[in-house]
Amino acid sequence: MKFKVIFLTKRNIYIALFFISTFLSLMFIYSLFSQKSYDETSMVMAKKDIEKGVKKDFNGDGNEDILYITTKEDKYYASINIKDKSYMLSPDKQIGSLGKEYPYWGMRLFIRDISRDSIPEIFLQSSQEGTPISHIFRWNGTGFDDIHFSKNNIVGILNSKNNKTPKVFSGSIVNGVFSFESHMLIGSNFKDITYENSPVPGKDEVIKFIDIVENPYEPSELPNIFSSSISRNDTALLWKLEKELYTYNLQDAFFVDTDWDNNGNISSVMWELNFKKTDKSKSKANESISIRISLKYSDNKYNISSIAYS
Repeated sequence: MKFKVIFLTKRNIYIALFFISTFLSLMFIYSLFSQKSYDETSMVMAKKDIEKGVKKDFNGDGNEDILYITTKEDKYYASINIKDKSYMLSPDKQIGSLGKEYPYWGMRLFIRDISRDSIPEIFLQSSQEGTPISHIFRWNGTGFDDIHFSKNNIVGILNSKNNKTPKVFSGSIVNGVFSFESHMLIGSNFKDITYENSPVPGKDEVIKFIDIVENPYEPSELPNIFSSSISRNDTALLWKLEKELYTYNLQDAFFVDTDWDNNGNISSVMWELNFKKTDKSKSKANESISIRISLKYSDNKYNISSIAYS
């Protein structure tokens, strides 16, 4: 058998190197444009929006870094590329997980500077084997610390952008009762201030809204939790859940204040509620739906002023 020996000239080598370098350059440019800058008005970002990378300054040096969420054997992993280094967001050993990926309960991301030092904190929500998991990560100068983790399904921030110190809430809703703990991030100290009994604006209205969605039947009439100015198109969503076919159960939620009066008092709060949607006939796989509601303060009360799928 004869073998052919192929000799490459310098010209052919240069041509090959040119095409390889051009291809790699195009792939790099594509990756830059496919990465998404974090928009604080977007509230919570779902995994499908962050899997290509989220750009934001995560260490306060004025340059955009890139946050990546990946999965391996259905387990979540998170890392941030800062200049030429990659930093893992490692969960505290007591919980040991960022959660697992499920088609009906994905990871969600929220970023906000709760320490007022121009370096944002990173909030992650997910689940594992039916249990909710949440983490808050903070840059310490050389890496990221998991400053708070819990198995609660509600996370929220108040005084997020007004003239008061931000408060972080973590809790759960059981049998219509919202129980929670609250903290402030003072320097590097994540201080427990639950003893202050800080109120969560509109929590009773939110609990009633959740009950409407979870109830197996469509409402015959709506409770007095909605603003008089709310659009009929918004409330009509509550009759489009096809409850003869599906059931709904709250999985987790996130809330943040979005507007304030001249004295810094909260005048508007937004909630993003993540529900598990189950097919009664079991002929379809479980899904999730996210509903975003806004509450506005009027007449000494917080009422729901808008409803939308997010």
